[in-house]
Amino acid sequence: MTTMPMTKEPYEAIRTAPGNDWFGVRLVTAPRAAFRPAPGMKGPCRPYAVRNDVMVLLKQRDGWVTARCVGQNTGKGRPIEGWLPAGDLAAPTPPGSAPPGSAQP
Repeated sequence: MTTMPMTKEPYEAIRTAPGNDWFGVRLVTAPRAAFRPAPGMKGPCRPYAVRNDVMVLLKQRDGWVTARCVGQNTGKGRPIEGWLPAGDLAAPTPPGSAPPGSAQP
């Protein structure tokens, strides 16, 4: 539970304070993104993340990222980690703002 309102910058603390083993945070934009054992490798359909799941990014290579997800839907709260296509993820933006790189109204 947070003690401060986070409506204007909900992810700012996470986005600007990378940890020792991660470099960023992204949201899944694909309806379903299957974790792969290696970049580009065909993998099983499970485990997978769904749209709007929050991913912590660990590594990046050739249009792929190693991502970690911890949440209610990740198998009893255990972290899930694997490679995902970078194109299936996007940086979180505060409500009412345009995503990075898009035209402002």
